[in-house]
Amino acid sequence: MLHNTTITNNNIHDNVQLGWPYGQAISVIADGFLISATPSTTTKRKASPPGSGAIHGQISNNVVYGNGAAGIYTDGVSYVNITNNQVYGNPRGIGISSENPYYSSHD
Repeated sequence: MLHNTTITNNNIHDNVQLGWPYGQAISVIADGFLISATPSTTTKRKASPPGSGAIHGQISNNVVYGNGAAGIYTDGVSYVNITNNQVYGNPRGIGISSENPYYSSHD
C-alpha cells in the first residue's frame, strides 16, 4: 500500500486499458492521499477511483466529465472526503460502493 500520495495538476484523457474496452483515469490504494486539480475526460469507465482498502484521503477541486460511467467512483474506502468537484456529463455522478467483502466503505 502507498502512503501519503499526492496526484495534482494533471490533465487525464482518453484512458482505455490495453486489451480491454474500458479503463480508469486514476486508481489509488493508499493510506493518506490527495487527488486534486486534475481534469479528467473521455474515460470509458470510471474517472477517479480510489480502490479497495484506500483510507484517509481527499478528492477535491477536480473537473470530471464525459466519462462512460461514474465520474468519481470509490470502492471499499474509508475516511475519504469528496469535496468541491465539478462532475457532469457522465452517465452517473459520484459512486460509493463496497464491491469487495473484505473492505467496506465507511466514514
